[in-house]
Amino acid sequence: MSFIDVYTDFIFLEDAPERADIIFIPGSDEGALALRAAELWRAGYAPRILPSGKYGKLVGHFKGDSRFETECAFLCDIRVVSETQRTIETILKN
Repeated sequence: MSFIDVYTDFIFLEDAPERADIIFIPGSDEGALALRAAELWRAGYAPRILPSGKYGKLVGHFKGDSRFETECAFLCDIRVVSETQRTIETILKN
């Protein structure tokens, strides 16, 4: 196995999901993280989702969607595609 193969296997490692107490979303301006968390939540992997994040220290503000001040606020607003169209923020309150 080459160095590049070993390195990319380490960087892009993805384990099979397991049941947990909570699904943690690390702070990011990448909405795909919230959508994946919602998929795992709908599949019953955890009863709660916990988004996080303020903004990057080097930038000093949230560089994503200008409607939001923080990464957490952005991640909470990502629509969860379900029969009730609940947002992650609604899931957190329940």
